[in-house]
Amino acid sequence: MTEEVDPAAMALLAERALAEVRDGAVVGLGSGRAASAFVRALGERVRAGFRARGVPTSHDTATLAREVGVPLVGLEAGTLDLTVDGADEVDPVCDLVKGFGGALLYERIVAAASRRQIILVEANKLVPALGHHGRLPVEIVPFAQPFCQDRLAALGGGAGPRAGAAGEGRAMRLLETFEDGAALSQAAGTEFVALATAAIDARGRFTVALSGGSTPRRLYELLATPPLRDAVDWGRVEFFWGDERAVPPEHPDSNYGAAAAALLDKIGAAPSLVHRMRGEDPDLDRAARDYQLTIARRFEIDPEGPPPALDLILLGMGPDGHTASLFPASPALKERRRWVVRNHAARLGADRITLTAPMLNQGRDLQLLVTGADKAETLKAVLEGPADPERLPVQLIAPTSGRLRWLLDRAAAADLKAGA
Repeated sequence: MTEEVDPAAMALLAERALAEVRDGAVVGLGSGRAASAFVRALGERVRAGFRARGVPTSHDTATLAREVGVPLVGLEAGTLDLTVDGADEVDPVCDLVKGFGGALLYERIVAAASRRQIILVEANKLVPALGHHGRLPVEIVPFAQPFCQDRLAALGGGAGPRAGAAGEGRAMRLLETFEDGAALSQAAGTEFVALATAAIDARGRFTVALSGGSTPRRLYELLATPPLRDAVDWGRVEFFWGDERAVPPEHPDSNYGAAAAALLDKIGAAPSLVHRMRGEDPDLDRAARDYQLTIARRFEIDPEGPPPALDLILLGMGPDGHTASLFPASPALKERRRWVVRNHAARLGADRITLTAPMLNQGRDLQLLVTGADKAETLKAVLEGPADPERLPVQLIAPTSGRLRWLLDRAAAADLKAGA
């Protein structure tokens, strides 16, 4: 169906919604044509000095918001002041349908987190009955597809997967670009504090998986220094690791050793809260099994069941597209059950211990920190090219229900399309 667009009416809707946004508000940003008109109007107001932050409901909305200058945050911002979204269909009693564009789940979550919701309705969205323009969307996780199809059939409805939907197969992700590694690390540190505070308030502790590499090391040094150091209740933070080399903890290549020197020793982290991988164990399969048991004990869950959700997982990306110790064409890429495994990196001729994609994707928040011009070509392939996780393992990172946030410096993002 081809829909006519009335630019004047769209602008009027956006301005009317904008009048409901107070200075300093946190606003849920919907998806679709009407919501995009609102985002553009909000961006114009922000560029003029108005203060507002947005929580996007889709990758496309996040991209547009960055283009027009609207600062983005996640649900850690707390209860949103309001959400502005469009509708796909509205019937005579004002029941409505969302989700024709494929962003239904995040739209529902953001709306539920808001004090108020404003729905922008174009004239051509008014219908005599819901379903007038097409089949009604039901968003599910892939795991549940057979079950959901059977249930819908039992209710008398035919159901099948929809091909070609906008946003299909894309994890919710935010991309933020910074001038350099220092600015990136500062932003990551500020976010670390916010997530730690929210997790401790909600659950009494903050669980984080640390990463190796030079970029995370700068972050750790910032966290160990006032004012960030003084903003975290370190006695309630538990440390895990995303991967480890086959070396003892005092070795200069040890991911644990680097984090200990830059952060843990400086904040006086309690040994009972630091859970390192035993890279010095001559049997790395055993070390991986032991680490899975350690995680299970700390979360008081069955080590043979689904993995738990860490509050924050810090990751990097190598020039070859690897993340954690998930290397191109390596055995761990096919792991679907275990949380931790030994993995062989053929290019390096070495074995590592690593969290697997199933474990990583359970995280509540995942941050991928990518810096340097040597990552630019690979980053473009990862974010804008076809899915090929066997060659680019970082593409396996697609949170089940959490948030994926890419933090890039200008050099790494140089080859991305405008707005990334």
